[in-house]
Amino acid sequence: MEEQTKENLEDLKELIKEFDRDSLVERAERYDFLLSLESRHENVMFHGKIPLLAFEAAGNSYINAKFIGSVVLAQIVIEQSLSQLFNASGRNSRNWNFPQLLKESQKENWITEEEHDSFDVLKDIRNPYVHYKNPLSKHTLMKRMIDSGEDENEVLEKDAKHALEAMYKIINKFTF
Repeated sequence: MEEQTKENLEDLKELIKEFDRDSLVERAERYDFLLSLESRHENVMFHGKIPLLAFEAAGNSYINAKFIGSVVLAQIVIEQSLSQLFNASGRNSRNWNFPQLLKESQKENWITEEEHDSFDVLKDIRNPYVHYKNPLSKHTLMKRMIDSGEDENEVLEKDAKHALEAMYKIINKFTF
């Protein structure tokens, strides 16, 4: 049995190497996009493990073309980061939904109107991925593919890029 496992692992390693070779250029291009979003600050500060883990996973998901993961994870970073600002200032935001969190953050001048709008678009993109909708409902992947004439991967990658750009607005704003 152990011999079969070793042989199976060798086969799997070869498959992974082949995938790595075949996707290297595209992954490097996506990594370059991520690097273009960074502000080049020395230190990025995360309050808690979840935003840090979600930040790292959002980038890794994008690099590896797992675009829905990037969308969901980017919103986690934004929501956790803003909630932690409220917590640090003595305000409890635990029961707020994302739109309320954005509204209150804008009142505090922690986010601009443009950032609020970008985060609100992210919410519209993310919702059909995490909550079932009729496939032809507003904001669903299928509806946007039909309306734009783009293929699935193009729409998904645009969604991920928007999500990551939104996430980096928060990351770059609250770094030192």
